[in-house]
Amino acid sequence: MRRLVLTLLLLAVPAPDAHATLTLTPPAFGDFAPVQIDAAGPVITTAPVSNWSVNATGQLLGWHVDLAATQFATTGGAVLPLNSMTYRGPRVTAGSGQLIGAFPSVLVDNLTTVTLDRSANGAQSVSIINAAPGLGQGIWNMAQGTTDLRLTVPPNVLAGSYTSTITVTLSPGSL
Repeated sequence: MRRLVLTLLLLAVPAPDAHATLTLTPPAFGDFAPVQIDAAGPVITTAPVSNWSVNATGQLLGWHVDLAATQFATTGGAVLPLNSMTYRGPRVTAGSGQLIGAFPSVLVDNLTTVTLDRSANGAQSVSIINAAPGLGQGIWNMAQGTTDLRLTVPPNVLAGSYTSTITVTLSPGSL
């Protein structure tokens, strides 16, 4: 029996303090459970994503959140194919006292799935939330679920411990 152990590392990139409060309480990404490699077809496994938030109090010029991931690889150089990991977006709710009409645009919501590992070095990010100037001020809560991160492991992949790094970036300014 061959086993594949999959691990994620999280890198949160804070935004510079420009014009107002703009802070990210990043999500935590759980590890994928080990899978038994099946020569007959791909194996799909899921990992939990914790709830997270953005504090954009007084941020009048907008902001956006991007996610990217590196290609899953072993220390020995074996890799999973690009586009193996997908992410289902958050359910966004306003913090207490928020104006309903001030919601940021949720580009990848809880009904939408996008690929995270688009490039080997994680350079290709995907924008998931965008607040246009004048919108998205205040605290925004992002609810995630236990299966919001999915990985497709192809048949006949080399057994080993594969790692990917997910980067979550909060940046001032609208897209």
